[in-house]
Amino acid sequence: MKKPQTRIFLNEWKGGDVVLTDFQRQHLKVLRVSPGQTLVVLTPLEEIYIEVVSISKKLKAKVLTRAPLPVPALSIHLVQSLPKGDKIGDIIQSCTELGVSRVTPVISERSVSLPDAGSSARKRERWQAIAESAATQSRQLICPPVDPIMHLCDWSPVGDYDLKLVCWEEVDVSASLKSVLTACDSQIRAQAAANTTLRVLVLIGPESGLSDAEVAVLREQGLTPVSLGNTILRVEHAGFYACAQIRYHLEA
Repeated sequence: MKKPQTRIFLNEWKGGDVVLTDFQRQHLKVLRVSPGQTLVVLTPLEEIYIEVVSISKKLKAKVLTRAPLPVPALSIHLVQSLPKGDKIGDIIQSCTELGVSRVTPVISERSVSLPDAGSSARKRERWQAIAESAATQSRQLICPPVDPIMHLCDWSPVGDYDLKLVCWEEVDVSASLKSVLTACDSQIRAQAAANTTLRVLVLIGPESGLSDAEVAVLREQGLTPVSLGNTILRVEHAGFYACAQIRYHLEA
């Protein structure tokens, strides 16, 4: 069966009617999806081919095939300090297109954007929609979840990571991201041979950078400070640049 290009993301699906989000409903409308067409439903665990029976606010379909998702070679968790304005929307979009698996927005010591609880919930909902749109457009197999906003002082790296990195402009350029990735070549080859996922955490600071105290705490939590080079990148470019380097090097 030829793989259909139209896809929708669900947290889980055990069968039955699919309740579509506003984005999904509009997306399928733009593509003029109609009964008889084949779509892909992607959950965090499965890739499911379905045939559309009817479509309105709900999608009725019959399952054609379902299979577990392949083990990804690389998983990137981006922890992004909130920038000014709505730049994080652009960051989420571009980094989702690069294949990040999760985004955690944090408020660091020098962050300018300080949303309240009410606006935080609305922003998160919109950012998740941006991630879904980008994942759909770039034909990703997963749509990265966008976590609730939290303060960096309350955050800690929960989970098993093979690399935990914090991009910091104050570190010597000799401790470059490229050099750290190169030093992991043997580990990368071993995990590729074992068909296991290489899990990378990368943290990006705000416009004014992370404070010395914040970086000291991050070091204690096992994060390695790395340089992105001699030039100082804008906050909306730093995450994209770091994730692109990681993906290029670790998937090469």
